[in-house]
Amino acid sequence: MTDLALDHAHLRNLYSRYCFALDYGNTADVLDCFTEEGVFSLSDRGDFVGHEQIAVLIDASAESRNRHQIMNVLVDSVEGDTAETRGYFVLLRTKDAETMSYGHYIDSATRCDDGVWRWTAKRIRFDWRHGAYAERSESQHVDQLIQNS
Repeated sequence: MTDLALDHAHLRNLYSRYCFALDYGNTADVLDCFTEEGVFSLSDRGDFVGHEQIAVLIDASAESRNRHQIMNVLVDSVEGDTAETRGYFVLLRTKDAETMSYGHYIDSATRCDDGVWRWTAKRIRFDWRHGAYAERSESQHVDQLIQNS
């Protein structure tokens, strides 16, 4: 496998690592998908910057875990140790597989000193949200969560 093909495989694996960690409530593994200063941007909640703020968001949503389905991951570019990627997602409620939201990711990643690819910025853009999901999201805006942590 060429170095570029290996980079593409590792970048696609980053999405899977993120989904499994998030869906199973493993905050430490979610954080390991981001650089220490990484930005987790949600179009409905704002920008969570750095591991501490990202952990506050992950922990706030612990009681309502859904299943993330990722598809059509596209590696737009790899230049040295930086990459730009994007993909689609569908979020399914675990108890009945009802669609809670769908949209797309626009992400920037870097290969860290340990050789692992991590996001410097993960931008989540919702194209649609179920009413119940949208209502819950309103209580998880960055300003509210950070102020209450």
